[in-house]
Amino acid sequence: MVEVVGQEKPPKVIYMSGRTLLYVAITGLLLGAFAYGLTVLLDKAVLTPIFCKSEDLFSVCSNTERIAANIATVLAAVAGMFALLQMGVYRPLLIAAAAAVVLWGSTAWLQASWLEELLWSVGLYGIVYFALVWLSRIRNFVIALIAIVLVAAAARILPAVL
Repeated sequence: MVEVVGQEKPPKVIYMSGRTLLYVAITGLLLGAFAYGLTVLLDKAVLTPIFCKSEDLFSVCSNTERIAANIATVLAAVAGMFALLQMGVYRPLLIAAAAAVVLWGSTAWLQASWLEELLWSVGLYGIVYFALVWLSRIRNFVIALIAIVLVAAAARILPAVL
């Protein structure tokens, strides 16, 4: 390989300012509050009134909170992708998709009071978005993809094992 004298190699990670990382963390926190609020709204105002009227739909009626949470996770991922895109974050679609995979079904872990569920949701979304943005800074796409897939897989497997 021929190396040009005086030409620097690009760094292995893409630079991201501390301010952008702070904005990403705050965005994650806000997305957590959005997802929790949307889950409650969809469950109480939309799904429960529709599916819990008759006894024939008992299986759906008993799962309205989980269905609402899954819908809210998808909508939060879409909102997160647009927020990251607006901030100029590198690979926003990959981050939002991985965050949705990691946070899918998180309400099943959070069977507590509404305040505790809200705080856990906010914290989890903030940590997940921050960590995934941090990993997506790797310049090589294949290595970044492998790292993000490994983290997402570990986040899905560990709660089931523990």
